[in-house]
Amino acid sequence: MGTGAYYPAQMVIKMKAVFSLFGAGCNHLAETALVKVEGIASGRVISYNRGAGVGRHRNDTATLEFELSPAAVDDFINHARSRGFSCELEGLDDELQEPVVDVPLDVLDLSVKKLRTALATGDYDMYLEALLEAEQAGKTRKTAVQALEDRVGEA
Repeated sequence: MGTGAYYPAQMVIKMKAVFSLFGAGCNHLAETALVKVEGIASGRVISYNRGAGVGRHRNDTATLEFELSPAAVDDFINHARSRGFSCELEGLDDELQEPVVDVPLDVLDLSVKKLRTALATGDYDMYLEALLEAEQAGKTRKTAVQALEDRVGEA
């Protein structure tokens, strides 16, 4: 496709999940799971207590938080268990269960005339509010803001 090609954004649902883990070195899963489990965007250690014992027999405990896709919750639990850790889901953060959408901001680089034409196709209707915010926070072209506001009124 030539210049100006538009690839629709893929909607990805992400949420925060908190897990309790037990086993020697279980805190390291906050780092290694990012590479080993598909669908995990980020991870961090909330708390870690080094347990008594030696080597793999140490009874460490950790609470880890991940930002991940819903499908990755079970995948992470299976990964942790395959590594010999006891793993329990403590909870999900409902605030992040709203869709996270990549907004095609490249349309704002167009001239206002081309922007109006692109908006008229309806391809950008689901992004109008985000595009309007971005234009107001960026270049703030009055005619571009007006074109976006007009399309919001039509859609």
